[in-house]
Amino acid sequence: MALNVKDQLVELRLKNKFTQSQIADIIGVVRSTYTYYECGTTTPSIYTLKRLAQVYKVPIDYFIKDDREPSQPLNASGSVVRVSENNILSQLSKEERTAVAYLRLLNSKNRAEVLEMMKQFTKEHTDFDNKSDSSND
Repeated sequence: MALNVKDQLVELRLKNKFTQSQIADIIGVVRSTYTYYECGTTTPSIYTLKRLAQVYKVPIDYFIKDDREPSQPLNASGSVVRVSENNILSQLSKEERTAVAYLRLLNSKNRAEVLEMMKQFTKEHTDFDNKSDSSND
């Protein structure tokens, strides 16, 4: 039996270990609006469903197909990603999952720019060579 949108939203949010507030912030709505989506009081717009699909890495038709199979996350190229409980994503903190969700909303060019900035920032702020040199003085 196919789930309706409200049930799908709950299922995806819980599976990905997000709070309603986190998802609301990520997609740009207030928490009460997102709560209405999960309760079935209101239905998300196509634009909002598209953003949710990006966050959860599911195809947009996940929300509209009647005969879908269980959720299968997609990578950036649209290929199905096999996910297990031992997957690194299941080990991330709330902050790390939120960061991943924000990255998923970006197009590939912007995502690459953000990742390069993170790489540079990390390099500048985790210079182990300098730390070990100063401790030997």
